[in-house]
Amino acid sequence: MKKYLLIGGLTLFMPVILFVTILFTISKNNDSASADAQTQTGGYYVKHWSGADAYTHNLLCQRYGITADQLDGFLATTGISYDKNRINGAKLLEWQKASGLDVRAIVAIAQMESSYGTAGVATQKGANMFGYGAFDNDPNNASNFNDEKAVVGLTTQTIIANKNETFKDQDDKAKALANGSWNPSMGGVYFTATNGTGQKRADVMTALDKWIDDHGGTPDPPCGYGAIGGVVGGGAIGILDQVAGQRIGSGQCYALTSYYAEKMGFGALSGGIAAADIGKDYNWAAKGWQVITDPKAMKMKTGDIINFKRGGLINYGSFGVTVDGTYGHTGVVGGVNADGSIVLYDQNPKPVSKTTVSFPMSSVASIIHPPAGTK
Repeated sequence: MKKYLLIGGLTLFMPVILFVTILFTISKNNDSASADAQTQTGGYYVKHWSGADAYTHNLLCQRYGITADQLDGFLATTGISYDKNRINGAKLLEWQKASGLDVRAIVAIAQMESSYGTAGVATQKGANMFGYGAFDNDPNNASNFNDEKAVVGLTTQTIIANKNETFKDQDDKAKALANGSWNPSMGGVYFTATNGTGQKRADVMTALDKWIDDHGGTPDPPCGYGAIGGVVGGGAIGILDQVAGQRIGSGQCYALTSYYAEKMGFGALSGGIAAADIGKDYNWAAKGWQVITDPKAMKMKTGDIINFKRGGLINYGSFGVTVDGTYGHTGVVGGVNADGSIVLYDQNPKPVSKTTVSFPMSSVASIIHPPAGTK
């Protein structure tokens, strides 16, 4: 698998601090041991955070129902004399929709990069407030990206392709670069400052989230917590619906299937390593479960465990995903549709969610039927 390493200094708009971005562009079919199935875009609804707090929160996960008025109210508390025509609650929500990036993160990045467009290169005509495209050797290049283009590019390239999906990841990689332990497989370094730049951005997100709580809060999403645009009323497994939007165990896909197997009476899955091998790594028959490995004989049912082969293909809506080439992927069937697609409960890289997916049967390593009467 070819990887292309582009290294360039990126001057961001914060005064005093000079950051360098190392852009590590990864082929979309690259296998990664840190994520079982990877999508380039797409988001998830969570109550507040996908992790323990804003610092460990996946920036592609969103809080449903934030209003423009709530965002405008928070911006007004910062004391920054920003252009209300350039940045406001309505525009911020448009940028979230266009990019898939959590609007709370958009606010935090814009504040810490350029004080909402009032400092540094961001004040130049046409330049953006997010620091996107402003290189050391060509700072005026930022003028090629207006604010909306910049937030989309920032999301797809800097956040997703370069594996910077949490502010903690960004801080950790800056420290790794400083101490010599960084390597390209970790993804591109967003900034080189080691004084807690990511934590400071997370602090802004935390303050905004509290402001939202104190000013009306937000409703639950109509599709439930999980994949944005997911299955309305879909899924039929209550024990998994109860943990939608959360991370189970390590956050790996294997941990969710283990949780499900334990709740269903088989016991936790301990001793195996690869999701693709779950069907053969345990004595399922001893407790009445049935393993099927022949694709021609696979008749999926709600409640089945489904394990995908290394390098298999899964279509999450319009986005095709190549399954991790080392470990495979696993989840639970929440429903089978007339067109052959299924409702899949899974996790990694996002929290537990249910999404309609399709795939060639040749991508399936095994399905495991639970004992009759246990669904």
